[in-house]
Amino acid sequence: MNRRTLSVVFVIILTAIRTIPPQTSFSQEIKSYNLAVLDLDAKGISQIEAAYLSEYLRGQVTQLVISDEYKNRTGINYTVVERSQIDKIFEQFEIQNTGCTDVSCAVEFGKMLSVERIVIGSVGLVGQTYSISTRIVDVESTSTIAVADYTFTGQIDDLLIKGITSVADELMYGKKVKGYRFVVRRNVPLLLGVGSGIAAIFFKIKADRFYEDQETAESLEVLRKAKNNTERYDTISYVLGGISLVSLGFSLYQFLKGDKIKVSDNSMGVRISCASGMRFTLMKKF
Repeated sequence: MNRRTLSVVFVIILTAIRTIPPQTSFSQEIKSYNLAVLDLDAKGISQIEAAYLSEYLRGQVTQLVISDEYKNRTGINYTVVERSQIDKIFEQFEIQNTGCTDVSCAVEFGKMLSVERIVIGSVGLVGQTYSISTRIVDVESTSTIAVADYTFTGQIDDLLIKGITSVADELMYGKKVKGYRFVVRRNVPLLLGVGSGIAAIFFKIKADRFYEDQETAESLEVLRKAKNNTERYDTISYVLGGISLVSLGFSLYQFLKGDKIKVSDNSMGVRISCASGMRFTLMKKF
């Protein structure tokens, strides 16, 4: 194997190592915060409906933040204050758990609850259109950490099923693409597996062509050149194939582990990647 081939292999391996997703890092620092989710302020809907939507939002946020996948991706460990604990503290100050929509109010309530961060917002109805507006406020710095808005025309039942889930995802993870929690860094193993699998096929085809040139070589110089090229492209294709199989294996492990990955995010990519890896394996000549 000559120096040029070694350089290509080294770059490929280095790229694979650097693109390992953050879940596999053992040195990532996890920051811990207490988080309170206040009831949404009702505008145009009944207080009972707003309270039910608020409780569902609190449950969705709690479900997200307690997962290892969320902690590893964001580096944040949230402890969500229970609704009963919030009501108990507010009763001591003779305050209702509603009507807080601005930063100054959030900071004041956050200090009462002894939390570092607090979720506030409102839910309203204008005509047939529902809207939800929420934000996370850092109590100490009084800055807004994240915002999430949702607008929906239809029945309040659908707002509960689709709207609250979307708001919780956007609030805790950031903006989404077409409703899916798709993050490029989260899917690096899958993308790397697809790319390296396709590249492995390409270099294997090139190697096979140079192998055929060896059989038709008319001089030793041509034979030597064809043989060197065959070995070079074979080596590259084997390395890429190995990277593809390892990446696909790790991606499949993530998929089976169920770290909040929607099937529609990865299922097609897994099938394409596996097909690429199988094609590479079958093309190998013995």
